[in-house]
Amino acid sequence: MISHLFAVAIAVVVIAGLIWAAFGLFADELAPIMWDVHLGDRALQIVLLHILPIRRIPYGDIAAASATTRRQLIFRHASGKASVTGLINRSSPLVVIHRNSTSRVFAYTPANRDAFLRELTVRMTRARATHRSRMRTSDGGVVA
Repeated sequence: MISHLFAVAIAVVVIAGLIWAAFGLFADELAPIMWDVHLGDRALQIVLLHILPIRRIPYGDIAAASATTRRQLIFRHASGKASVTGLINRSSPLVVIHRNSTSRVFAYTPANRDAFLRELTVRMTRARATHRSRMRTSDGGVVA
């Protein structure tokens, strides 16, 4: 009896997984449920299921962020000069994030590329300003 229930449970899980995968091929919004990027207070966070942070990229470590296409990603960024990692979970246009002091590039497909780039730029600028203000003292000297 138990082995029969176990076989039924496995079949249900497999069928549900296949339906979810097939639906994900046609619906562009299932992949961002699993993996997405959030703009946190101090870092860009790659999250699983919208709650579990998997990886962080501090805003101070980001040199530049720019809009790109899949073709440019392949020929310009993935031509062997840079190591490309990414979260391409939508069919929308890409954003490429260049990190400081490394040849690693992070590619991401936000739902609204322009709004994402604006907000990321604001947070990068704020992080740089905070870093510069920490480096100065009130008398103009530099704190080690």
